[in-house]
Formats: sequence, C-alpha cells, structure tokens
Amino acid sequence: MTDTGLLNLQWSRHFVAGLAAAGLSDAVISPGARSSPLTLALLRQPEVRCHVLVDERSAAFFALGLAKASGRPVALLCTSGSAPAHWLPAVIEADAGQVPLLLLSADRPPELHGWGANQTVDQLRLFGGFVRAAHALGTPEADFQPPQVHTLAARLVADCGWPCPGPVHVNVPFREPLLPSLPSETLAGEAEGTPFSLPTGLEVAPPLVLPDPHAIEQAAAHLSGRPGVIIAGALPPLERQRGQSQIFAQTLASLAKGLACPVLVEPLSDLRYGAATAPAPEHLLAHGEALLRRPDFAAMAPAWVLRFGSAPLSRVVQTWLGRCLAAGTELLLVEGQGRWPDPERRTSQLLRGSAAATATALADAVSAPAPADWLPPWQAAEQAAAARAGSCLAEAGDTLWEAAVVSDTLAALPPDSRLLWGNSMAVRDGDAFSGLCPRPLESHGNRGASGIDGQFSTALGLAAAGRREGRWTAALLGDLAAHHDLNALSAAWGLDCLLVVINNGGGGIFEYLPQRQLPEFEQGWLTPVSLDLAHGAAAYGVPHRRVSSRPQLQAALAEALAAGGPWLIEAVVDRAASVARHRHYWSAFQTPGAT
Repeated sequence: MTDTGLLNLQWSRHFVAGLAAAGLSDAVISPGARSSPLTLALLRQPEVRCHVLVDERSAAFFALGLAKASGRPVALLCTSGSAPAHWLPAVIEADAGQVPLLLLSADRPPELHGWGANQTVDQLRLFGGFVRAAHALGTPEADFQPPQVHTLAARLVADCGWPCPGPVHVNVPFREPLLPSLPSETLAGEAEGTPFSLPTGLEVAPPLVLPDPHAIEQAAAHLSGRPGVIIAGALPPLERQRGQSQIFAQTLASLAKGLACPVLVEPLSDLRYGAATAPAPEHLLAHGEALLRRPDFAAMAPAWVLRFGSAPLSRVVQTWLGRCLAAGTELLLVEGQGRWPDPERRTSQLLRGSAAATATALADAVSAPAPADWLPPWQAAEQAAAARAGSCLAEAGDTLWEAAVVSDTLAALPPDSRLLWGNSMAVRDGDAFSGLCPRPLESHGNRGASGIDGQFSTALGLAAAGRREGRWTAALLGDLAAHHDLNALSAAWGLDCLLVVINNGGGGIFEYLPQRQLPEFEQGWLTPVSLDLAHGAAAYGVPHRRVSSRPQLQAALAEALAAGGPWLIEAVVDRAASVARHRHYWSAFQTPGAT
C-alpha cells in the first residue's frame, strides 16, 4: 500500500528542487495544514529563503516587495479555503505592475469538492484574468517521474517572467495523511533539500527584448531635428535588473543630448535620484507638473513625445499630453513586455524593446538636434520651479508639512537605499517636492492599481531583499495606509526599514477634489481614524517616534539610521495649514513666465 504522506513529501521535495534550480530563491509562507508537504519541502531547501507571515494579505504584498527588488519570481504558499483569496489585492497589483509571483495554493483532493466538505473552495478561478496562467495539478501519484516534476517547476518559474512578467497560479491538491507519520525516521532523516540542476541549455531567465532595426530607423527619422519631449516613467522590475537601470540612464542621456530635448522624469523613475553623478542632469526635469501649470508651457506642442515606462502620474501632465496628441503631436511608445500603456490611445509608433536597448539604438540612430531655441526655456523653467519649491520650504521654517517630510527623508537616506512612495498624496508630494535628488536611490511604488493597501508589507518585502545586500529601505505613506496594513509590523523585526507616516488626519487627497465642498465630506471621504500608532508599533516591538517639527523629524531620522532595524516615524501635519501651503506653492505657476 502506498504511504500517501511520504508520497506527498517526496513529490513536494522534487517540485521545490525544480523551483530552486530554475532560480527561485524566496518563498513567503502562511502556515496551514493542507500546505504542509510544500511547507516542509521549502523549509528544507537550502537555496530558498523562507519568510513566514501569518496574514495571507500581508504575505502577498511582502512577496510583491521581494519580487520588485529582485525582478525574479517569488513563491507564495498557503493552505486551502479562503486563505488564497486574501492574496487577490496583491495579485491585482502584480498583474498591473508586471511583477513575477508564483502562487502556490494547497487544496483538498478533487473527490471532496462539490459535496460540502469543509474548506473546499473553487480556488482555480479565484484570480480570474489577473494571472498569466492558472494550473490545476493532480494529487501526487506513486509513479511520478522526478525529471517531469523538475521540468514542470522550471516551466512555472519561466512563465512568471516571460513573455509578460506577472503572477502565475498553481493549485496543488494533497490527500491525507499529508505527511509521513510523526515521529518518523524517514521524515526526520530527510533534513536537507533535494539537490538538482536543470539540464545544460535549459535557460528559464526571461530575455530582454531588442528593438527591430527598421523600427529604430523609422523612429529616428521622426525624432531628428524636431522639437520634442522625452517622458521617463517607472520601468518594470525585469528591466531594472542586470545593470539595465544604469545602462538606461547612460544611453538616455546620450539620446537627450543628441536630440537637444528635455526629459520629464517621473517620481518612480530612478533617473530622479543620483543627479550629482548623472551623465546629463541638465536635460532632466523633475517639476513637470509645475511647468505645465504655466499657461505659456501648457500651450507648447512638441512635434513628438517619446515615452519610456509607465504613464505619467500627474493629471496635469496627462492633460497636457492628451491635448498635444489631439493637436497632432506624435507619440512614440517604448514597451518591451507585451503591454500597450497608452490611455490616450493615440500612439503613432510602438517600439517593442527594453528601455535600455531601445534608448541605445535610438541614440546611435538620431541625426540632428532640435532647434537651438527649444531646450533652454525648459531648463530655465525647471530651475525656477526648483527655486520656488526651495523658497516655500524655507518660508515654512521648522513647520512640518509634506514638502519638509519629503525633503528631510530623502536627505537622510544612505545612498542606494530603496524608497517606496505610498499612494494617494504621498507619491504626489514626492513628485512635487523631491526634485532631482543628489544621491542615488531606487524608487518604488504600487502604481499598477494604486491602492493604499499593503504599503507596509510591500516596504518590508523590499527591506527583506535589502537585508542581504546591506541596503536601507524607507517608505513614505499616509495615516490611512498605515491603518490599513498595521499588522504587517509583525514581519518587521530585524529589517532596516524606515516607515515614515504622514499623519494629516485622514484622506488628505480629497481636500483637493470637488467633494470637499459637500457637507458629508468628513464622513464620506476624509474619514479620519482614531489610531494610536505608538501603541500599534509597541504591540509589534517596533520603535516609534511622533514628531511635529522639522528638527524633531531630522533627529528621529538620524536616531533610526544610527540604531538600525525597523522604525515607525509618525510625522504629524496640520491638514488645513498644509493645504494652504500647497495652494500657495501651486499658485505661483498660474501665470505665464511665473516662478
């Protein structure tokens, strides 16, 4: 008679060995009984680092952060029932953000489904169109062939990264007994993972797409000698690995020089950070929204716009771009992962290729710069906008508001730190006030679906990747986002992570929308919460500092960075005064030539 428990474990060990051989190095596990064979196999596979988080929703965002940092698939494992449903928000973000995740949901065997058995859910259809593929495996059989299991595992890892990186779901049923009887000499003796290497020549790492030479020649003809603007957005995780970010920065600088054009740099683009050593900082513009609020710049229509990465964050920039395209500006879109990120639906030419490879090819192909009078006004306006931001910061003195939190946090971070911008107001304040940061940083954000959930968890996943690299991670987010994900602090211990929470008493972004005029504004939109972050942090053993002035913030940042480990810094901001300061800053750009 077959020992079902031993069969489950042996199959799981070979499956996990295949995952490891294909390059999977991190797994995030939420404990459960049905997933025991895979849990034990992962814990005993030396090449796989296991992170155990009880809450599946937090675990999924933690895995998202790990995968963002590495650009490689990260495995998620949970038990059957409602457990995998908690992954859905992070899966939606991974789909939109092209982040590779391998979703391993354990399940009851098929004969228990449809008969009212406990904890049976139609798990295969949980994620709908948000996964690249959904696989229903059978229960382990006694005659399974290890090479086939290894190849299956390798193929699943490969599917997470190619042709379009994203989540892949694998539903794995197990019959009871789930493990060999305990205690068991067989179980206790198999403490090491199963060694295995993929066959020579079986490469599962996704390739970087090279652009078509004819398309490059055609694009260069459109760009050369005409006034244009480059917009540099966030690149997908795959295109930030293997030195691609550095290559992109170098080649984009060459391209901008050759075309004599400005580069509008988005806050989630690494080009925003490291201006002190950037190859062509005079072409980089970090205050695109401020410039395009000016009527004289808003009226400018370039002959072309060349876009790399994600669509612009700012609604002002989006509106300007849409107006330009409607007036005849050509949009050249660079995309190497099989998507078509053009909300305006006015692409003139789609260049299929990685950002670095396409920028390199274009830099070699363009033949003439824009007219001499095109670039200087953009540069002068950028300098004026930066000066305006600096003067507003100086006028506020020691008063704590969002611009000060952004400025002081960026100034405190060590070079090469990772930075997660929270959604809603945090990333918009980063866009407005980060400027061109002198020191190099790696910028991240969950801007695929742009939810406020899972922000702490994502940051801690980034920090877990940073721990083995000796890098700090910081997150700037709002108080509602902190409220949404407070239990993620259970995973913070031992991680060098600054969690900076801007506490402005609720959903501050709605102060800038028409809803603020409604009598139900506070109840229906602002939604302030009675959350004592000091007690919340203490519950998880995370040091907390509450600050209400710039000197206090600067001291707290210095203390945290000197001590190491996780820290929660609560920056208390007067919302009404902050709204007034924001309006004062933006008011300077309402007239032509304003500074």
